[in-house]
Amino acid sequence: MTGNVSLTVDSTTTSKALSSGSATFTSSDNSALASPSAGDHVLSASYAAQGNFAASGPTVGNLHVNQASTTTAITSAATVIYPANGSVTVTVTSAAGAVTGNVSLTVDSTTTSKALSSGSATFTSSENSALTSPGPAVTR
Repeated sequence: MTGNVSLTVDSTTTSKALSSGSATFTSSDNSALASPSAGDHVLSASYAAQGNFAASGPTVGNLHVNQASTTTAITSAATVIYPANGSVTVTVTSAAGAVTGNVSLTVDSTTTSKALSSGSATFTSSENSALTSPGPAVTR
């Protein structure tokens, strides 16, 4: 069988020639396959009529992409001697790439959230009053 098959991922469509009756699409063929966001994506495949063969499709399927795992670490925590002010830096990493979003720090029962910048956020006593004279437990 010869001809072309089209693959649509979300709204990005790419066509490819059949080879021995099939076509394999990679991230270099369809940019939507390069780094799809986490969640569900709609796939649709169609065969274009060619010679003695009628068109078929679209056949619809789903692609589910899981969220990448992350690791959260307190990378610097000052020793605070009362009544000094303290700061804590929290870093979030992933083997899948740069992590974005927010991270929360809880000191005793006071929680503060902050946007990550290059995978880190530094919390100071002006943002979390418990860092002025924290108790013994710093959790994330």
